[in-house]
Amino acid sequence: MTRSDKTEYIIIGSLFWGMASSLVVLFFIKLGVSSPYVFALKDGGVFFIALLSIKLWLRDKVTISKLYLILLLLFTLILNLVILNPYYSAPLNNIRQILSPIILLVIFTAFTLSNDQLNRVSRQYSYGIISLFIFGLLESSTNVLVFFDLSEYFRLKGIPVNSFGFSYMFYEPALGYSRRMVSAIFDPISLGHIFATTFAFYYYNDFLEKKFNRLMIFISLAGVILTMSKGAMLQVYIVLFVFNTRLHISVRFVFILIPLAFIDYFLQFKGIQIHLSGIMNAIDSASFFGYGIGSSGNYAKMFGDDLILYTKLGISDTYLGALLGQIGAFLTVCWMLLIFFAVTKSSDFKKYIVSAKILFSIVFVSILSENTMNVTSFLIPAILIGLSSSRSVLNLKSRRLL
Repeated sequence: MTRSDKTEYIIIGSLFWGMASSLVVLFFIKLGVSSPYVFALKDGGVFFIALLSIKLWLRDKVTISKLYLILLLLFTLILNLVILNPYYSAPLNNIRQILSPIILLVIFTAFTLSNDQLNRVSRQYSYGIISLFIFGLLESSTNVLVFFDLSEYFRLKGIPVNSFGFSYMFYEPALGYSRRMVSAIFDPISLGHIFATTFAFYYYNDFLEKKFNRLMIFISLAGVILTMSKGAMLQVYIVLFVFNTRLHISVRFVFILIPLAFIDYFLQFKGIQIHLSGIMNAIDSASFFGYGIGSSGNYAKMFGDDLILYTKLGISDTYLGALLGQIGAFLTVCWMLLIFFAVTKSSDFKKYIVSAKILFSIVFVSILSENTMNVTSFLIPAILIGLSSSRSVLNLKSRRLL
């Protein structure tokens, strides 16, 4: 098997791991594993694959320099913890949450594939997304997940369930507690982000023949709607109307302003109030160095023993807000620069416009959603960003040769 073939299989395997990892965790729980650490399989599986394939992606000086910068950021995060919040009981969870998106991007943008391989990977992924969507339709319309008995799965995550064993996230209160699609991910928010990024991937790229490409765009959009994920809907809005260069810049400017005109309407929904209050509290309490790892964000509430600082800051349900609260304005800016640098391999930024559009549609949504950048939500988007980067580089080279 050639190096190129191995790369193709690693990427396809990683994509399908992103779709099936929750089922794998559930399988081990059914076998009798009763520790919350069973969920480490999700992240562990990804990074195990990355270690197995290290010779395929750690091949150039640019990637090595990115890893050195990640180590430097890790060192500053440890200093931040030791100096500002040394008694926090679960720092590894927060540090992992901060670094994982950058690491995933560095890994999956470092792989190189030919155009034929990119097309094959995209087609295999499309079959996976169609399967995920069909299963989602089945489970949301028939409650077949009752037979899976997810109560222990959610108990180990510390999430309350109803009489069906379903998490409260399975229902949308703003729409009369309508049942949301969760499919094999068991999380409508993470599933929504996967569908939204898939929509952006097929909307911006031409991996498949036109009719099949349109089918994937339709399925992805339908998936976003059925998950009822507000963050995913916002990402689709950004892709279609803010970053869409097919629209005149004046039209895009109008679409940027439209949501502001309906802000009073949106504020009547408690869920949106929580997200907005989180980022507003983060801005209001912003400082240069922050308040320490574990001082804010949902992880601080889930894993912290002392919630005095968390309660005082009131920062939750916002990824960038949690970053700002924990590591401050300076390191948050450094994080933003590093995550953009993670998708580039040269100073020719034209190669990475599509990747940057997809990435920043996600980063923008992370202002109002903390789930956006965790490994479950971000693994597949990171791979799709890497594939978009490879296609853009190849297309630009082809145009130059012509």
